[in-house]
Amino acid sequence: MDPGYGICGHKNSFSTGVKIGNYVEDRVGADLARNSSTKPINKLTECSASYINPREMTDKCTHAPAENLVERNTIRQGLSYDLIFEHGRPHVPTPAEHAVRYTLTSHDFGSGLSAAMKGSVTSHESTRRRQLEMKKAREAREYRQTYMSTTQALVPVYGSASR
Repeated sequence: MDPGYGICGHKNSFSTGVKIGNYVEDRVGADLARNSSTKPINKLTECSASYINPREMTDKCTHAPAENLVERNTIRQGLSYDLIFEHGRPHVPTPAEHAVRYTLTSHDFGSGLSAAMKGSVTSHESTRRRQLEMKKAREAREYRQTYMSTTQALVPVYGSASR
């Protein structure tokens, strides 16, 4: 047992009637056993205590105001395209306007550009695109001509030259 005040260093081993290290627990346990009284068991579940059958509920919808179905439908549909983007003036685009305004993404890249759009692409962009395609083809050729061994890193193979 370590020196100190009270039972600070005592190794607690419980045994009824022994009041060296666990005297408080023994007295509390005896008091609880002596003064305990049985209480009636509540046989009502939380569900039946807190909730009632929906058939027995009062109808809360009887006092609700009448709903305007036209207004409800308008809210669900939202505002029309013409009102939002054309500022109230209805406009039906012609096929020519439609072709200029809306283009497919696939037509924006490579040789898929429409005839109207090809004139707007500068020669610098097309030259750069060609160089990029050549670079990708060159890298693909080099990748096919390399081999991997366990003793060497990536080593290019040139023609029929052997080692």
